[in-house]
Order: sequence, then structure tokens, then C-alpha cells
Amino acid sequence: AGERCPAACNTQRVQRPARSKYVRSAGALVPRFDHVCPWINGPVGEGNYRWFLLFLATHTALCAYGSAVMLLVLADAVDSRGVMATTFTSATGAPVHPNASLAARWAVAFYPGAMFLFVLLVLVTLMLACFTGYHLYLAATNQTSYETAKRAVMLQDAVDVALYEEPERAAQAAAGERGSNGGPAAAEAGGDGIAGCWRRLRARRVAT
Repeated sequence: AGERCPAACNTQRVQRPARSKYVRSAGALVPRFDHVCPWINGPVGEGNYRWFLLFLATHTALCAYGSAVMLLVLADAVDSRGVMATTFTSATGAPVHPNASLAARWAVAFYPGAMFLFVLLVLVTLMLACFTGYHLYLAATNQTSYETAKRAVMLQDAVDVALYEEPERAAQAAAGERGSNGGPAAAEAGGDGIAGCWRRLRARRVAT
């Protein structure tokens, strides 16, 4: 068997490589297309994917470094004010010995801006670490974000075919047999229910 010819790009009227996609915002055919990234204001594909991974890893490291710096700044403030060496009194008059939770609440009360920045950096670091890990997994398994998203849609379409299209065809075939025996009215009555439901579901999916 011969090799399969590359598909033609409907926009540029040229044969396109496998796993490529025309990106309208860039006006170009991107080989091994992954996604359009708003951070770099352009598509990510075969030509710049390694730099995109480096971009993610660098930002993850910078945010982790910022989180560590803010933690040290807050710890120094707690230490310089002697928070951990002070015994506090609760509203009931009972002594409250200092701990990490108390130090965090003290920092929120006296350094709200620094605490907000610290929490924000920690959350962004976790988000970037998960995103970087996901793309490293895609690179290790030779996949792209576009392909995984498209595969999910194709699987949903296959489920729709199994649940709706096949029963519709069977109902239409049965209605055709009844129509051949009982006239056009019987065929029309037999096929409208499932077919109409299927058309409405398809129209709803296209609209969304």
C-alpha cells in the first residue's frame, strides 16, 4: 500500500503536513499545532514548542522564588516583632501560646499586602506547575492540546451516534417497512419521533 497523501488546506490551497492547522490570527499554517497562547500572542507549534516549555518552566521557577522570598520577609517580620516569643490572651482570658496559625493571622492583620502577595504567588506557582507538568506529559507521549481536545469531541460524537443515530436509522428502516405495507402515512408517523429528537439535539449542539 502506498503512503497516504497529505490533506489539502482549504484556506491556502496547499498540501498541509500531518497534525498541522491553519491559524487565522497568525495567517499561517502551523505544523504540529498545539494551541494559540495569549501570553505570547501567537500560536504554539512545532517551531516554538520547546521555547514555550522553557517559558512555562521559567515562570514557574520565578513565581516559586517570589513565594519563597515573601515567606522569608514575613517570617523576618514575625521574628523581629517577637510574635513567637509572646504569650497572648484570648477573649475568655485564657493564655494562647503562639504557633504558625497565630503568626499567619498576625501577619494578615499587620501586613495584609504582603500576605496577599504571598498567597497569590503560591496559587500562581501551583497553577503554572500543573500546566507545565501537563505539557511535559503531552511532549513525552507525543500529543498536543489540540489533538486531546479534538479527541474528546470525537468520542462525544461517537457516543451520540451510538445513542441516537443508530436507533434513528433502525426506526426509519422499520418505518419504511411499515410504510410499504400501510402506505406513506404509516411511514411518516413511524419515523418522526426519534428523527425529530435527533435533529433538535444536533441543532442544539451546533448552536452551543
